[in-house]
Amino acid sequence: MNQWKKFIVAGFIVIVSIILADFSMQKRAEQPGGYSQANLWLYYFYTDKEIRDAPRVAHQYHFTFTAQDGAKPQDSSIVYSADANTADLADYLQSLGYIRFESEGAIGKWGREGELTPYFTLTREPVQRNVILTRTEFK
Repeated sequence: MNQWKKFIVAGFIVIVSIILADFSMQKRAEQPGGYSQANLWLYYFYTDKEIRDAPRVAHQYHFTFTAQDGAKPQDSSIVYSADANTADLADYLQSLGYIRFESEGAIGKWGREGELTPYFTLTREPVQRNVILTRTEFK
């Protein structure tokens, strides 16, 4: 009986440790500078699969994450350097079954007919000219 108590206490400690580690990692995932693919925990736990599968259309890129908070949706993004090929990203979104609803060339908002979320936005930063592909959804 005493061994069961030790086992339960040890299991509880492990579970609490994992939860605390995840909270810490979420804070890191939400930092303004983002994270790279080399950080496996952040990449696999906080990067949406459709963002992970997005083509690498520039030599430099990183990922960002914003957790859902009340009415604010969850965002998972890949941020490419200014030399990114937006036409390849548009082709990728079309291959997933998304259609362009709002646009300026390849830049714009993409969604699926009859679905509010998830949707993608493809934007270009005004100052650094980075290209950002963001998947947004409410969970």
